[in-house]
Amino acid sequence: MRTDARHNRVRILLAARQLCVHEGPDVPLEEIASRAGVGIAMLYRRFPSRAALIRAVAVDVMEAL
Repeated sequence: MRTDARHNRVRILLAARQLCVHEGPDVPLEEIASRAGVGIAMLYRRFPSRAALIRAVAVDVMEAL
């Protein structure tokens, strides 16, 4: 994975984690993309569904533990 793509992925996961904690898992994906500083198309390129994004956030948290 390219460095910029990896950086975008990390920003998306961080934004998703923060927003899901404060607003719940139904937070609009557009809001997650905006908080991460990427477009919605970039979010969908990395995570094709809400379930894929939530799963990636869970894996990221588990790996950090």
